[in-house]
Amino acid sequence: MRIVFLLHVYVLLLFAQKCYPYFSLEQQQNIKDKYGKFAYNRVVDYQKTIAALAKKPQQKRLVFLNRYINQFLSQYDSVSTKYDDYWSTPVEFLLTGRGDCEDYAFLKYYSLIQLGFAPKQLYFAIVKEKSEKKNLHMVLCYLQDKNAPLLVLDNLSFKVLSLNKRYDLKPLYFFNPQGYYKLKKNKLIEYHQKTDTQKIYSDFLKKVNTEMTKYSCKR
Repeated sequence: MRIVFLLHVYVLLLFAQKCYPYFSLEQQQNIKDKYGKFAYNRVVDYQKTIAALAKKPQQKRLVFLNRYINQFLSQYDSVSTKYDDYWSTPVEFLLTGRGDCEDYAFLKYYSLIQLGFAPKQLYFAIVKEKSEKKNLHMVLCYLQDKNAPLLVLDNLSFKVLSLNKRYDLKPLYFFNPQGYYKLKKNKLIEYHQKTDTQKIYSDFLKKVNTEMTKYSCKR
């Protein structure tokens, strides 16, 4: 019975992922009452934008979504949440309208899934900026097929370029719910070494799975 129950939960979450985050009319009104008109306008506009982008060709969905979400305000975690490194869920990011690099990447990931992109084609990438500060940074990557170049959706750029043209970034490793990967000879291979993100990503996924039971459309 436990196996059947867990399988049922998995199927529900898999379905919910395809329309998350989504806000019902009642939830939109609750957001307006609790968080104010700016948060309300943001979630309403987000939902309308996703619906409009769904009618566009796939490549345009990718470019327009990156441009749209990049309009949100950028703010370091230490300022917005008082934590040095806090990974906001898509719902939290939409409510506040400001976040750090990983918050953009996560909202883009779940938004692209809503727009018909396969989760297995999307990868979060921890990269190092090739600048004097050499900051660590997170972006979202899209891999159309195993022979295609990785395309980068970055909150610091309105352009969607292939990774091999992002000379300012040095990729360290990639991950998604399916696992962790390294780039070797322009191919992603499984990466089994422990990384700094595993614990915080696991905690993030638990929060998202909880949100999916509440903020997903009923299709």
